[in-house]
Amino acid sequence: MRRRYVAMMTTSDIKTRLNDVLGFPVTPFHKDLSVDWQALDENLEEMASHPFCTLVAAGGSGEMYSLTPEEIVDVVRVTVRSMGGRMPVIAGAGFNTVMAVSLSQRLEKIGADALLVILHERPAGESP
Repeated sequence: MRRRYVAMMTTSDIKTRLNDVLGFPVTPFHKDLSVDWQALDENLEEMASHPFCTLVAAGGSGEMYSLTPEEIVDVVRVTVRSMGGRMPVIAGAGFNTVMAVSLSQRLEKIGADALLVILHERPAGESP
């Protein structure tokens, strides 16, 4: 029977569910730099056949910066749909604080179980 994760993960959930290998599917692109959605579906199905404890969509090193915010939402939406509750989906969010908050709210609404938020900004007043 498939488990369906219906709410964002709590701290307790993270401690118990994320106790093994996390999978980071690579978002494939066409030569024109548009997302290859068919190849993404294939990647996700292949990864789902392995014993990852979760998949992290659009959260790889630098990946979220290769996607527009709309593409990030779409990648997470496709991943959540593809997993169909077979395993939790962690969604990558970032850019700056304002964009990360907005993006995170959208990712929660489309079914991400948890967020991986990476901010690349300096606190106000801090020099480079």
